[in-house]
Amino acid sequence: MTHYIALIHKEPESGYGVSFPDVPGVVAVADTLDDALREAGIALGFAFEDWRGERPTPRSLDALRRDPV
Repeated sequence: MTHYIALIHKEPESGYGVSFPDVPGVVAVADTLDDALREAGIALGFAFEDWRGERPTPRSLDALRRDPV
């Protein structure tokens, strides 16, 4: 099974955001962490349903940490 690492974003006075470094453009936002994670899974599923060509290769946590961006 393939796993994509999700980043959780939270600023004061904002909802929770979730993004996937290896799948640019797929994000979710909700008022609670549980809802944001659920919405992120749905967004990722929809993105891959319509994906043309090969899916992005997920990187390990160590590889993401080495990424200078």
